[in-house]
Amino acid sequence: MTLDLSKSTDPEINSAATVLRELDAVASRTGVEFLVVGATARNMLAHSITGATPERATHDVDIAVGVADWDEVWRLGSMFGARGRHSHRIAIGGIPVDIIPCGAIERADRTVTRPGDFTMNTLGFREAFGSAEWSCSLTN
Repeated sequence: MTLDLSKSTDPEINSAATVLRELDAVASRTGVEFLVVGATARNMLAHSITGATPERATHDVDIAVGVADWDEVWRLGSMFGARGRHSHRIAIGGIPVDIIPCGAIERADRTVTRPGDFTMNTLGFREAFGSAEWSCSLTN
């Protein structure tokens, strides 16, 4: 199924489209797979069905990436100018993007811990990657 967002005039959808186009270009070159998650995914779906975008508390874009280790996360972040241990948070076109690693990097309890920092629960992300059937047609 394809979400057709190509004619959207909603600023939030257009901002997300800017991020996703840039990210897709890098992902295509590097072989990194990503999945839009969080409020952006919800809003893209809602907008494609109803034409309206729900309100939200934050305006970042959350993406899940299938990676084996933190080096892959940091390498992806560095392609967008991020450096060091905060390379999981990048900006594309001035829009904050959070990279949520999942896949082979996950521990048996389905969590991921950034070295020396916090732990994230990634339960369901692996399954989402395995069953994702939707793509998006984005704005020009």
